[in-house]
Amino acid sequence: MKLRIYIVDDEQIAIKYFEYLLSNMDLDCQVVGKSTNSTKAVSEIIQLKPDVVFTDISMPVMDGLEVAEKILKQIPAKIFLLTAYRDFDYVKKGMKIGVADYILKNELDETSLKKLLEKTAEDIMIEKKEQHRILEYNVRSFLLSHSAVLEGYTERHRPMQRYGMILLKRPPRICLSHPVNQEGLKADCYELQDLSYPEDLSCTAFTEVAQGEFCGIFYIGEKATDGQQLLWEAAKVLSGFLEKNQERCMFLVSDTLRQFFDLPDAYSELKKLSEYTFASPEQTLFRASELRELAAAGETKGSSWDGFLEIMETKISEGKGEELLADLKSILEEGGKGLTLWEYEEGLRALKRSMKQYAKKKQLDPAILELPYEFQDVFSARDSFTQCLEGILKLCEDRTEKQYSAYVNQAVHFIHLNYQKDISIPDIAEAVNVSEGHLRRCFKQELGTKIVDYLTEYRLERAKEMMKQESATLSEIWQKTGFASAQYFSYVFKKKEGILPREYMRELRGK
Repeated sequence: MKLRIYIVDDEQIAIKYFEYLLSNMDLDCQVVGKSTNSTKAVSEIIQLKPDVVFTDISMPVMDGLEVAEKILKQIPAKIFLLTAYRDFDYVKKGMKIGVADYILKNELDETSLKKLLEKTAEDIMIEKKEQHRILEYNVRSFLLSHSAVLEGYTERHRPMQRYGMILLKRPPRICLSHPVNQEGLKADCYELQDLSYPEDLSCTAFTEVAQGEFCGIFYIGEKATDGQQLLWEAAKVLSGFLEKNQERCMFLVSDTLRQFFDLPDAYSELKKLSEYTFASPEQTLFRASELRELAAAGETKGSSWDGFLEIMETKISEGKGEELLADLKSILEEGGKGLTLWEYEEGLRALKRSMKQYAKKKQLDPAILELPYEFQDVFSARDSFTQCLEGILKLCEDRTEKQYSAYVNQAVHFIHLNYQKDISIPDIAEAVNVSEGHLRRCFKQELGTKIVDYLTEYRLERAKEMMKQESATLSEIWQKTGFASAQYFSYVFKKKEGILPREYMRELRGK
């Protein structure tokens, strides 16, 4: 921490010497003020709130003991008395009013001063962390129980004061079964409170309200014209700090509040509104007002996936598979907006049931319906469900065009489900419980192509589909479609398409 120091001495040369000693030290400190007038010094010190005050004992008008007593009644600074003599009567009086120690001027040098300041900085840090721990506990109790008592928090007593709050937590995961215990956000509340926030905004408390969930309370200066914008800028400061620490986090910013006791209600609302953030995974900063509008819109709209089973049966029978895929993608990306996370998860379960019923009705391989238990965001849910539906459509298409042997059908299903993995022909043969040689002969005879060529062709088709997604990178594409390396992917792609994948993607997205 940077020590903020104030020096009081009626002799200017003594102050100069003190500053000289400090300037030669490899120590994080700053002289925030100095004065030869003890009366003026007291008012400045109370205003500046330095960490450490060095004051001469023998001064006209007001001696060092009186200076120390007046200061300690107002702020908890560490005060050191400077004296030219070993006067134990002064020492006794100083200790009684709460000064930290006394220093003999003739023994003061760079080494002793540095040692003193290092020890003082360590003591101050320990004290501040302990005070913050107590304050953090009190703030947590206040927010959770609406307790009227909040010891250690004085900002609430100022007239015309405005408040704000920022809630920090991990982005929610989407679960099809029981929620997976997600590792909570890790942060130091003391560090979060001590960041450099915009002018006219001060963070007066930060606490871990629940495991991995942090809340900051902010005081908005009376001269600030746009408190909401200041809170938004503070959220950006927090975002930048946690990003450097590689912590994935989202930030919910409250409205500006006029009453101190509105803070618990603001926290409760932000916590509820956080259930709507999953629908915007690319966004990390949210205003309470925008989430409130989203929640209100969700109350009036029906579920996008009601009756999806009937829609699926109709469109597949009409040969409108591509249209059905587009419908599903829209449901999974846009259908979640205005829904809580739980409502969206219920919708996904309903979709899975619809697909399962259809597969059972058509006697399709149930392995096609294997889905992850959880998804990082709506995009990964969209991709998994789309892939599942593509598998269903492919099976239906193959069945319509030609009836293959059970071994070939199962092999095709296995490829469609596992193409993104490092699978080999022996793996496929083992999965369908047939010898490798027999499977090769059946595949070549019925499909007119080698099984390895079919696997490569299918991977290329999936890669081309991924290229349509603006956010997909080439590195992500070749890894997610089962190719062993970027070089091999480029080689196979150019051999098949006559163009490098990067050029193909550029042309595709250019259109």
